[in-house]
Amino acid sequence: MLKNLKSKVAVATQMTKEKMGKADMSMETDSTKEMKHNLRTLKHGYKRIHSSSKSYVVESERLALTGSELGDALIELGSGILTTTPLASGLNSLGTQLKAMCAVAQNNSANSNTSLVAPINRLIENDIRVASEIKRRQETARLKYDSSASTLRNFKSSDRTKLQQLEAETESLRQVYEQLTIELTSAVNQVLAQVGSELMAELKAWAAAQARYYAEMSQMWNEVEAQLAPLPSVANITTTSSVPAYTPGPMIPPAVPVVQETTVVETYSLSKNFDNSVSLDGPVTTTTYSTTHPTM
Repeated sequence: MLKNLKSKVAVATQMTKEKMGKADMSMETDSTKEMKHNLRTLKHGYKRIHSSSKSYVVESERLALTGSELGDALIELGSGILTTTPLASGLNSLGTQLKAMCAVAQNNSANSNTSLVAPINRLIENDIRVASEIKRRQETARLKYDSSASTLRNFKSSDRTKLQQLEAETESLRQVYEQLTIELTSAVNQVLAQVGSELMAELKAWAAAQARYYAEMSQMWNEVEAQLAPLPSVANITTTSSVPAYTPGPMIPPAVPVVQETTVVETYSLSKNFDNSVSLDGPVTTTTYSTTHPTM
């Protein structure tokens, strides 16, 4: 455990010194440095292609779904109050063709995912990941070796036994480093071979598929253009109603107020009695009604 801790401290110290310019990568040759740089560049490029191609497919799928919704909206409007107008024919033709094109676009997105995105991800997860792991182990071995070699160069003690132990340890670290460098070289060459064969074939196949896709889409647009061509550019839109048109009737004069008059007359009479006396009889009430229509 103590030896493992000392090894980690040595690696961290060597790495820090190199970053600060106080130590050199004495064991690393220029060709090895270039190979590791190429692997980093390749890994970064592949990850960018994978991320971008995946986003491209997802966005294409989203646009296809949105286009299909637009087709539904066009058909819905053409099936409403505009059914009997030339505009309805244009809306239905465009909406139907747009939905068909979006179905083709969705299929193309699925094919792109299979022919481009998945193979690139497979190479990243397999060959590039394996090479990157070997590179990590090789870099750790290189740091250990350079740290031990630096200690050996600066060894001042007269302890011969300790010197021999340090020399043996440094030689052992050198052999581990060189073996990992050989493995890394093989892994990077394998990645380059895969890139040179598989990636080119995949790009060609995808480009051919896209050419067929856009040719089909162009043909479908030409078809809908031909369907719309006979229709008038300006559609006169009229609607019919089941409610009869309004016809004004004869004039009706305004109502005239009626004035009603009532006359009440009370009548009294004198009568002579048997004893020659006179008496007053009554009253007798007489009511008279009359109606008057004022003139306007």
